[in-house]
Amino acid sequence: MSEAKTWDLDSTYEQMLLFYAGYKHCKEQREALMLCRATPYGRYVHPEHCEKQAANLLECFNQTANRAKRECAQKYNEALQCLKKHRISKWTNASKGVCSKAFKDFGKC
Repeated sequence: MSEAKTWDLDSTYEQMLLFYAGYKHCKEQREALMLCRATPYGRYVHPEHCEKQAANLLECFNQTANRAKRECAQKYNEALQCLKKHRISKWTNASKGVCSKAFKDFGKC
């Protein structure tokens, strides 16, 4: 039996940035999955009916995460360093816009 992965704060920040990129770049796939799951058939009767949409969203996310690390490394690292530097706790600093420019720049990449 394998041990469960534990997440430290730095790993959480890294994943959060990649999820942010996926959210920004996979809108079409996300909406297709949400629409499929919004129907009673896709939600309760046969959730596997939405498997293709889920696979498409995951593929988009994986491609986006790989591209972000490869092609947007500088913007990714700037946003990550901002998060680490300010150790944003309970998002109070984020709501004040401490890292918003770095996030926006990374999101545009």
